[in-house]
Amino acid sequence: MDRDSKIDFLNKIVTELQNKLSQIDNSNLFAGTIKQLEDFLLRLQNHTVRIAIVGVTSSGKSTFLNTVLGHKFLPTGIPPSSGRQIVCEKDKHNHTHVEIVFTRESGTKTLTTATNIPNFVSHYGDERENPGNEKQVLEIRCLTGFWRLPENYVLIDTPGLAAYRHEEHEAITLQLVVPTVDAVIYLTTAKCESDARTLQYIDNVTAQDKPLIVVQNKIDTIEEKLYRDVTKIKTKEQIRHEHFERIRNLLQKAVKPSVRNAPIVQITAKSWESVSPLLEVLKEQIQSNENCRTWRFAKQLKNIVLDLQQKIDALLANNQERNAKLTQLQKQIEHLTRQEKQLETMLNSAMQELREKVSKSGSLAGSIIQSVCKVYNLHLPDGFAQASSFQQISFSASREDIPSELKKSKSKLEQVLKDLPAALNKEFKAVTEKLNELAAKLNIQEEQLYEKTFSVTGRNTIISDAVDTKIVHHREKKVEQDSIWGKLKRIFTLGKCGYDVIPAWDEQKQFFSPETFLSNVLKTANDNIPFMENALERFYKNIQGAMAILNHKLQQMGKEFTALN
Repeated sequence: MDRDSKIDFLNKIVTELQNKLSQIDNSNLFAGTIKQLEDFLLRLQNHTVRIAIVGVTSSGKSTFLNTVLGHKFLPTGIPPSSGRQIVCEKDKHNHTHVEIVFTRESGTKTLTTATNIPNFVSHYGDERENPGNEKQVLEIRCLTGFWRLPENYVLIDTPGLAAYRHEEHEAITLQLVVPTVDAVIYLTTAKCESDARTLQYIDNVTAQDKPLIVVQNKIDTIEEKLYRDVTKIKTKEQIRHEHFERIRNLLQKAVKPSVRNAPIVQITAKSWESVSPLLEVLKEQIQSNENCRTWRFAKQLKNIVLDLQQKIDALLANNQERNAKLTQLQKQIEHLTRQEKQLETMLNSAMQELREKVSKSGSLAGSIIQSVCKVYNLHLPDGFAQASSFQQISFSASREDIPSELKKSKSKLEQVLKDLPAALNKEFKAVTEKLNELAAKLNIQEEQLYEKTFSVTGRNTIISDAVDTKIVHHREKKVEQDSIWGKLKRIFTLGKCGYDVIPAWDEQKQFFSPETFLSNVLKTANDNIPFMENALERFYKNIQGAMAILNHKLQQMGKEFTALN
């Protein structure tokens, strides 16, 4: 098939694919692939040959390109950390200028300038002025009327390898640029990095079916080596030959034949007389590999067409399935929304029940406090003025031990306060189980829902039987002797004898202390009730936060459904 037939065939393929795309919604998803096909068509029509200029940072790529272009397009001297590929080619109208092409997402139109070009290129291509490509530059195009190569040749300046702190530049070169070119010029220097590193880089940028030329730049920096007595031992030419042999021996260690057989050219990039022999070698390499280039071009084209064809056919065949999935998605959203409402009802019910339990504990504590204050005529503590609305406990003012009515109420209050944390943890477990079940259906991990696991450990709820220890003084007393002899002594002594004398003594006795009891109840209530109120708020806030995440995911699903529909 001749070239014109290939072009006609490719045009038919592009037209057929575009017709199929017109039957598909969101066909712009394939705009990039269609553009790639159109670029292939243009390359085929123009016999375009893309050549990548690759090398480590500061290897002289910019100086080399400026010499070939016959104009200072790229800044030199201070090595810029360029993160964008730069496309250099002949301008059809023989005008010298630069175009900055932006990504489609940026919404920015192409910028063009013919003045102050190096600064313009630096502003959009240098990592220092466009860090992380925040300006969304797709590529920089340098077009010149002074072109020293065949008009169908295009030079691609790639981001430098081994750029300090810019390892992502290497990925751009190796993954995005090198696979799309037809030949590679690898620039190194007479005083390059270690041989092992150089061989690794050369091997990475080389494809088996693409011409490779290894260029030793800065050969003009070689100096003669002298003894201390200024006796000449090696000429520049000898040293230059040693550098050449060193690179050739290095390439022989490579696994790929294309690397072992790569031509080596020594140049001074800033001199056209030194660079021109390299361009002749480049032409020879491209011409000798024309068949391989055509075969690779056809293979790439075939892969793109087949891939796109399969995707389009799959979309056309799955339209019915897509509609069924949309219906299923709608039902799923409705079901999950109902579950969300049920979960919200469950949470509100749990909160109401727990708040009632906390309120009940407060009422019981207030009732105890009010009753103790009233019976023992104590001052009602601040903060419990509302206790007048509580039901009082009826008991007498016995001071020998805690009144039984108080003891029962105290035990009841202890149990209520003890049960509160357990009740809260139980409700939390029940709510979170339902919540996690809904989250799983929405493909949300549990750790995404909560800041941390919620649990409540109960405070001390033991109210002691408050007592005071007091000293009771007993006077001396006489006790009648029970024996017959004792009775006789009392009769014959007219009551002076017949007695046992018990001396005066002090006895420790414990009495119920309403003041201490009141203090214990107050401390227990003030420790537990505000703590539980705060725990309730934290519980509610935690669950509400998790439910907000679920609600957001449901809203996203709704938006996706609307977009797909």
